[in-house]
Amino acid sequence: MKLFSAEHIFDHSWFSVSTASWRKYPNPFNPAIASIDILDRKITEDGKLLTRRLICTDFKLPNWFKKIVGDHKAYCVEESVVDPVAQTHIMRSKNFTLNQFLTIEEHMNYRMCPTDPSKTRLTQEARISVSMKFSDYLEQQVANNMSANAKKGRDAIEYVIAKLEAEVRELAEGIIQSAPHAECQSEKS
Repeated sequence: MKLFSAEHIFDHSWFSVSTASWRKYPNPFNPAIASIDILDRKITEDGKLLTRRLICTDFKLPNWFKKIVGDHKAYCVEESVVDPVAQTHIMRSKNFTLNQFLTIEEHMNYRMCPTDPSKTRLTQEARISVSMKFSDYLEQQVANNMSANAKKGRDAIEYVIAKLEAEVRELAEGIIQSAPHAECQSEKS
């Protein structure tokens, strides 16, 4: 078994980062995510948002690995809990495709930075287990891939936040530009 962990501080509020995480895919940094479907979503009595999603990936596998497992899409289930009061967004995911060969259990936690509430701390951990020959080598390769993808994921969050900010600016400009017209229209009535 191999463990992977990473930590990052976003220079954005917890609300912005948590909101962006829902719109993280598709993005130009990780085109392997083919689809995301919401399986279940509810709000608990204490105001937490619970969500279960099915994530389909289309990773390009090495040819030698395709000969062993076949060439097909991979699926994982992600369960998340968003607590707006505590300002936490916890996500847990586990693959169920290829799990007879490879198991990846990932845990991500977006939390308001305790030393600076205008920032968000992400902690990411994964447990990787391969049940084939050369398991140490394969687990290390998966961990290396996760490390590269973690950076892409952080870049995607930044990309989405910038995109959301641009959308808000565009809406605000549209409202400001149409405001004089609205005034003129109401005066004519």
